[in-house]
Amino acid sequence: MIETSPGNHQGGIIFAEPLTDGAEAVRLLNAVIETGLCDAGASGPLSRWARLPVAINGKPKYAGVDGVPFQCRLLVWQPDNRYTQQEIVDQLQLKLAPAGRPKKPKTHSVQPDSISNSIGNDANDVLTPRPAENPVVAALNARGLYKTPLGSGKHDMTCPWVHEHTDELDTGTAYFEPDELYPVGGFCCLHSHRDKYHIHALLEILGVHTAEARHKPLIRVMAGDLHRVVDAAEKELANRGRHYQAGRFIVSVSTDPSCGDPSIVPISSPALTRELSDAATWEKYDGRAKDWVRCDPPTKHAAILYDAQKFRYLLPLSGVVQQPYFRELDGELITLPGYDKTTQRFGVFDTRQFVMSDPTPEAVWSALALLEELLTEFRFVDDTDKAAALAAIFTAFVRPTLPHAPGFHVRAPVFGSGKTCLCELIGAFAGSAGNAKVSYPTNSEEATKVILSLLLASPAVIEFDDMDTDWIPHETINRMLTAEHITDRILGVSKTATVSTRTLFLESGNNVGPIRDLLRRVLTIHIDPRCATPATLSYKGLPVDKVRQRRGVYVAAVLTIIQAWRRAGSPRADMDNIVTFGGAWSDWRCAWRVDDRVACRIRLGPDHSAQGG
Repeated sequence: MIETSPGNHQGGIIFAEPLTDGAEAVRLLNAVIETGLCDAGASGPLSRWARLPVAINGKPKYAGVDGVPFQCRLLVWQPDNRYTQQEIVDQLQLKLAPAGRPKKPKTHSVQPDSISNSIGNDANDVLTPRPAENPVVAALNARGLYKTPLGSGKHDMTCPWVHEHTDELDTGTAYFEPDELYPVGGFCCLHSHRDKYHIHALLEILGVHTAEARHKPLIRVMAGDLHRVVDAAEKELANRGRHYQAGRFIVSVSTDPSCGDPSIVPISSPALTRELSDAATWEKYDGRAKDWVRCDPPTKHAAILYDAQKFRYLLPLSGVVQQPYFRELDGELITLPGYDKTTQRFGVFDTRQFVMSDPTPEAVWSALALLEELLTEFRFVDDTDKAAALAAIFTAFVRPTLPHAPGFHVRAPVFGSGKTCLCELIGAFAGSAGNAKVSYPTNSEEATKVILSLLLASPAVIEFDDMDTDWIPHETINRMLTAEHITDRILGVSKTATVSTRTLFLESGNNVGPIRDLLRRVLTIHIDPRCATPATLSYKGLPVDKVRQRRGVYVAAVLTIIQAWRRAGSPRADMDNIVTFGGAWSDWRCAWRVDDRVACRIRLGPDHSAQGG
C-alpha cells in the first residue's frame, strides 16, 4: 500500500507467476476497472502495474508549506503474498470479458427495435463526429508515454517495450497518425525489436480499438434516414477542407504537376464514393451478428449527393487565384493563400515571391519602366496599341477582382508578327502556366459547350489562338464578356451549371477582329512587323521567359503601381466610360497617376471599338 497524496492510497497485488500475455493483461485490468476498483484512466497494461514508493507527487496543491512536493510513502509491504490470476479474479469478484479479439463498446451495439425508436433523437444516431483528440495520443498521454509532436502527424514517444532496448535507451520511437496509406496509423521503433512490434501491438497494449485508432467520424446507414445519411456524408466531406461546390458540382482544387497550374476539377461519381470512404467510417446493422459492421458508402447515397442541386455544408468556390488579389467587398489586398470566405476564391501562390516596394512615385516609375521594357521588341502600330497592351497586363492581374472586363484581341496583317508571343506575355501576369488555347467556336451550340466546360475549371486565361475568322458574337461569347456568371446546361450531363466569367479572354489573328456586338466588348491591339520576312523575327529579350522565371517580381511591379493609385485616392481621368465596363474596370483603367501624369488610358476609336490611348 502506497500513500500517493495526503490521505489517498494505491494498493498493488503481486502475481505468483509473471503474466506475459499482453492481451490477457489488458483483459484483467479492464475487469478491475469495470468493478470500480480502479479509475477508467488506468486502462492499458502500463499504467497501474507498478507504483514505486521512491517518488513525489508534483501537484502544487499537495506541496508542503515550504513548497516541497509531497513524498510518496510505502505503508504496507508484504512481498510474500502472491496470487495467481484466477485467485485475483475470484477474490475480487471480477468478470472477465471473453478471451480473444475485444468487442466494441456496448454503446456501439443497437438492436433493431431501438433503431426505429432513436429516429429524430437529438443525440445524432446517424453521425458520430470524430473525437477532438486522437485516441492513441490521448492514451499515450494518460500512460506517460507521450513526449512531443514532431509535425506532419508524427509524435515522439516512449516505447512501451523500452526495457528491451540496449541499456533501456528511451529514444527513436514514434507514432504516426492515420493517413490514406496507413488507415489506423503507424508505429516505428528504431531499436532491435522494430520488426516485432507494429501499430496493432501498440493499440493492443494501449487498449485502443482499431475503429477508434482510425480517428474518423462514424456514419451509420439507417433505413428511413436516407436524407440524414446524405447530409452527414456531405458534412464530413466538407469538414476535410478539400472539396467545395462550384457550378452545382462537387469540386476540388487540383494542381497540374507538370506546370504547377491550379484548376477546379469536378469530382466523378465513383471518385466521390472513394472520398466518402476516406472521410468517415461507415457501418450498417448486421442482423446475423446483431451488431453494427463496417461497410462501404452505399452507391445510392453517394449518387444522391453527387446529383444534388444544392449543398448545405460544402463551401462555394468561385475561382482560383495565382497571386495576391484585392477583395472586391472592401478592397483589402489578400496576401494569404488558401480559401477566402468573403471572395469565395482559393489562392494558390507563395506570398514570399511577391515582394512589393513602398508605392512612392519613384518606385512607380521604376515599376512602369520594368513593364514597358517587356514590350520594346513588339512592333506596335501606334502608341495607343502599346497602351492597350499595358491595359491588358493590368487587367490580367486584377481580373479576379472585377465582375466584368473586356477581352483583348491582338491583330496583325501577316503571320509571324508576334501575336502569340504577346498573348503569352499578357497571360503570364494572370497565371504561372501557359494560356488555355482553344479554337474559336464555329456556332452557338459549340460556343456554349466550349465556354462552359472551360470556365468550370476557372482557368486564369482563355486564348482563341490564330483565328481565321472574325470574333463572331455568339450569345455565350457576348455573355462571357458582360455577365459575371453564365448558367446553362452542360452537354452530355443532365445538370445545369453556373460558372464565373472572371477569366481573362485573349485572341489573336491576321486581319480579323471583333465585329458587331463585340466591338465594345473587345480591345484591339494592332501590331505590324513592317518587314518582308516576319517569321524570321526573334525576341532577344525573351520577355515571356523573363516573366515566367521571375513572375513574382513583375506581378509585384503591377501591384506597386495599383497601390500607388489607391494611396492617391484612386483618381479618375476625365473620359467617357465604355458601356457595361463603366463600373469597376473603368475605374481601374481610367487613371494610374503619378505627378499628374497619366500612365494609361482607354478611349473609343472611330468605329466605336475600344482602343488604347
